[in-house]
Amino acid sequence: MNWNLEKYMNLYRHEEVFEERFSLLMRALQYAGEPEEKATVFVEMIAFFFVSEDLQKVDELLAFLEDNNFFLQNVCYYRGLIEDDKGNLDGAEELYYKAIDQDENFNKPYFALGFLYDRKGDFEKALFYYKEYSDMLGEKGLEDPTVYNDIGSIYIDMGYLEDAKVYLDKSLANDPNFFRALYNMGLYYYKKGDNENALAYYERTIDAEPFFMNSYLNISAIYIADERYDEAIEVLTRGINKNPSPDLLYNRACSYAKTYLYDRALDDLKRAYHYDKDIFKYAIKDKDFEAMDLRGIFEGGNDDIY
Repeated sequence: MNWNLEKYMNLYRHEEVFEERFSLLMRALQYAGEPEEKATVFVEMIAFFFVSEDLQKVDELLAFLEDNNFFLQNVCYYRGLIEDDKGNLDGAEELYYKAIDQDENFNKPYFALGFLYDRKGDFEKALFYYKEYSDMLGEKGLEDPTVYNDIGSIYIDMGYLEDAKVYLDKSLANDPNFFRALYNMGLYYYKKGDNENALAYYERTIDAEPFFMNSYLNISAIYIADERYDEAIEVLTRGINKNPSPDLLYNRACSYAKTYLYDRALDDLKRAYHYDKDIFKYAIKDKDFEAMDLRGIFEGGNDDIY
């Protein structure tokens, strides 16, 4: 690789500003003479355009690599990601395996397979590929808080709580503000029956990512179970101010109804209904709203509904 090309590629890899990264890639491409050198830049461009969701550009660059027989492991991997995004998990799975066949030391498809099997509910395979990916990083002296968290999350789902904590601790040791690991640590403590620590970690999750609604929902669930409805309403209100999702609105409506604030409960149900018409199906069966004439309000296209 010529010196100028190498310089700009190194600058690109260490640049954190998204817009500047593309500019550096274009500078690198100016110095890429041989097809092999262009292919090196194109691999990074594919990653850039994939994150930017410009799949047409991704496809054009993949076609160049494929036609010239360069970096076929990357071709298979990114085509797998595209199929994954379409919901074609079987097609994605096949392409990820092809990427590994092209280069068994290429670590990205191992993580992709772990994530795929995690979504399929095949936890044993998911753990295998996540750990393979983690081990491959470890051989290079690298760690990834995301994969530690994902392993911990699977162990929680499997009921292996102490195994989960080992990996969640590793994740947070690498990134103390990684909100998914903080959230899962809250879930760990909740399942252990330690609501005090669960609440503390859910609050830390909110500090790290205030738009993640599950944190507010889980805190409110603990308060509601203890009949601490005012505190549940407060935390749900905080969440609604960030992200007025139907789930948050519905749960606050439940808390209002439990404290006989039926007008406020109805206001929240109307707002939730505006976002999700299926809310009505759940609300008319919910014991929290038995004292309210929901059927008369929600049926027949009532003009009072937002």
